[in-house]
Amino acid sequence: MIWLVRLTAGVAIALSGCCLATGIAAAQFLTTIPSEIRITTDADSLKLPGPYAFGIGPVGFQTLPTGFHYVETKPASSSLGWPNFLVISPAAGILPKPGESMTAVWVILNPEVVPSMPAGSYAEGAGFAATGQTAASGGISILLDLKPGPPPALQSVLSAASLQQEISPGEIVSIFGAHLGTAPVTAHYDGAGLYPTDLSHRNVPYPPSYPYPHDGVTFNGIPAPLLYYSQTQINAIVPYGVAGQKSVNIVVTHNGMQSAPFPLPVADTSPGIFTATQNGNGQGAILNGNQTPNSASNPAAKGSAISIFATGTGVLQQTVPDGSILFGGGATCPNSLSSTACKPTASGNAAFPAAPVSLTIGGQPAPLQYVGPSPGSAAALLQVNAFVPDGVSSGPQPVVLTVGQNSNTQQQVTVAVQ
Repeated sequence: MIWLVRLTAGVAIALSGCCLATGIAAAQFLTTIPSEIRITTDADSLKLPGPYAFGIGPVGFQTLPTGFHYVETKPASSSLGWPNFLVISPAAGILPKPGESMTAVWVILNPEVVPSMPAGSYAEGAGFAATGQTAASGGISILLDLKPGPPPALQSVLSAASLQQEISPGEIVSIFGAHLGTAPVTAHYDGAGLYPTDLSHRNVPYPPSYPYPHDGVTFNGIPAPLLYYSQTQINAIVPYGVAGQKSVNIVVTHNGMQSAPFPLPVADTSPGIFTATQNGNGQGAILNGNQTPNSASNPAAKGSAISIFATGTGVLQQTVPDGSILFGGGATCPNSLSSTACKPTASGNAAFPAAPVSLTIGGQPAPLQYVGPSPGSAAALLQVNAFVPDGVSSGPQPVVLTVGQNSNTQQQVTVAVQ
């Protein structure tokens, strides 16, 4: 007696196959026909086709329940050592008795892997072995063709704090556009305390033998450290190496394709304060002295200390590698109105802006307490601790940060004062 196994791909494609089980006590073998399923989709796509289902049933005489389990196999065409891009469910089960409905097995593309794979052709095997067997005795090959998309296209490059088109050395910027990268990846610094300049293989480790494409951003050819990476947005740090240059060409590379250069002028400084709503203006992302967020319902008392966070403050007194995280290197200030009177917290460790820093709240100079990196963050993030002047009015008061010859006046950032 022969019972066929029906294989269906998606909803409409019907294929056929068979599965042979000779009984519990004897050697057991499984076969699947056809031998492959080919899937075509766009590289970087978050909307993957599938799932694909097929049924497993017995061929031949079977009197006792016979189990099966999934065994990953590598077709000959899959020689690069890519991680498995398939999900098989269920990974084990019981073959039905003759005359019963077939056991369904589903194959889907792994959404944690496929969107991060570059364009190209890949193969993976879905093998099955009967109970008691370790090697697959039958299965199918899944052939995946990822079509290349268009090259990256930049639409804007803005300060991550002010959302204004300003570029200065060491600034955190947000790059917006299309086809910039893969599924979202948030970067982490490495053992040397540096953020990466390439996030193309953070979700999917490329095989050592694969010449993976460098995905990233350059400013006048200098690779930029990356903080976040997605199809439509990249957060990066402008390399300190652009200091002294009048303009930069920003180029994004993804899947081996480059964007058209995006030219922007370069300023020595372009300070911007991060805001609570991340829209570039209004209530600042400011902490009160007790480390709680400043807000209209939690205003800062006059004479109390607050902490503001900014970027775009230019080169540092002491050179650090691009993308460095810092746990020290700031300067303490004896209630001075300018960072020129501040002293490094540690000798030979001066990772605070080379240009003078000053702050006003409600139009009045704010005495400084600390100027330097926010501990445990990228050097590109400046923390300024200052005192709210006693003479300011209550309510939302404008906060103006000046670094060198430039300020964030156009931002219209406020702090709530009691």
